[in-house]
Amino acid sequence: MEGKRLRRTVWSMLRRAPWLRCRAQKNLWRLRARRAFKQRSQHIPRLLDRCNARRQKNNGPKHIVLIVVDSLRKENLSLYGYHRDTTPFLKSIADRAAVFANALAPSPWTYPSVATMLTGLYPHHHGGMHPNDPRNFDKEVPSRVDKNILSLPELLVALGFDSNLSSAITTAALPCIGWFKASRVVLSDVDDQLKEVLIWLKKNREKNTFLYLQLADLHPPLNPPEQYRDSFGKIADIPKLDVWEFRKDAMPRESDFELYRENREKLYDCTIRYVDVKLATFIKCLEEEGILDSSLVIITSDHGEEFWDHVETERKLFYDPRGFFGVGHGHNLFQEIINVPLMCIGPGVTAGCYNQNVSLVDLAPTVLDICGIEHELALDGRNLFECSDERVLISEGIAYGYEKKAVVHKNWKLIHSEGDGVSLLFDLYQDPKEKRNLAKINPEKVQELKGHLPRAEVKGETLKIDRDIKEQLRDLGYM
Repeated sequence: MEGKRLRRTVWSMLRRAPWLRCRAQKNLWRLRARRAFKQRSQHIPRLLDRCNARRQKNNGPKHIVLIVVDSLRKENLSLYGYHRDTTPFLKSIADRAAVFANALAPSPWTYPSVATMLTGLYPHHHGGMHPNDPRNFDKEVPSRVDKNILSLPELLVALGFDSNLSSAITTAALPCIGWFKASRVVLSDVDDQLKEVLIWLKKNREKNTFLYLQLADLHPPLNPPEQYRDSFGKIADIPKLDVWEFRKDAMPRESDFELYRENREKLYDCTIRYVDVKLATFIKCLEEEGILDSSLVIITSDHGEEFWDHVETERKLFYDPRGFFGVGHGHNLFQEIINVPLMCIGPGVTAGCYNQNVSLVDLAPTVLDICGIEHELALDGRNLFECSDERVLISEGIAYGYEKKAVVHKNWKLIHSEGDGVSLLFDLYQDPKEKRNLAKINPEKVQELKGHLPRAEVKGETLKIDRDIKEQLRDLGYM
């Protein structure tokens, strides 16, 4: 009884002192991750022997920096032709980078998507997604990634790399517990994160390193510094612009909704501009320190964001236990949520614009190839630079509602939900915004793409989360 009373007193103190709570969360996560890494390390030799991994050359990149900007919508980047100049820095380095125009996230939300990036396996093969149907992440947690899977950071550490995870999103770190030697999870902005990881990179410049960095600035609540808030014109003083309004009752073409939508997206674009400025500073520091030339830098997002693009379709056809339609992520598989930005720069990268369909499932095998690591892992992904449009790509593992799976082959895309009884077919070349469902006039193509749906799923173990993690998830708008 005394122990429970003490814990309640401590939590009450932490809520009243945000700076103390932040420090406590940071230290708790480090201890949790260190303990998990120690336990996990005991099994690495066995997993490593099974895949026969070895590094055949040492002339690849010395440092691997994977930057994931959470909730970054590709359509809103000037790098890809957006009308606002949201990413002048990313655009300025595009001529010496590999820029992928058609990269798909393997899932519409963070947890399964990050697990896929770091394993090279789709969610139905790594097991890190919700086991029940329908799903509701506000009330239940997903399963753990299968313990017999060897992750990219674990393999790299076993072959002589040091590793570090820095995340401002708790859901990005949850599937990775035990995979990294060092781990930092604290809700902070891009400026704080980049300063801290830069210190780590400089300290370890002579080692081989793998840095995974997940930025949270574009995940609600949006809070760019004041000097960036009006980057694209004055933002109206409207309540709840930093989170989401009109989640249940959006009525397109009504004046109050349209005013909110215009200003909400403008605030989002200002935040992108802020992140772009900080990424420019970070890359410049790497260059000045002599680290950039020996670094493979990958910039992407785990998923995009919907701004009521398909609100009427979702309200009509799909079930969501929250009653929300048309906003955010995790609930559907339309292009605004799963077509993500992706660019790579550094040793082993052939600069240019790549238009073939690729997936974030390809990141792990690409890193392994560029680093000269041979292995016998059975991965779903391929080297990004060896992909062709002949392959079929999958996106799956939603967080809300009945499970949906997307199948993409060349110009065709199927979104199928068994629980909702819905199959939507789109020709992405002719209809990139997915407004015209062709399922009824082309049933043969629907059946063909259905043939590529996963027939079985790996069932991961139950993920246990403590009170501290639940508090962090609530700060992000979950649970």
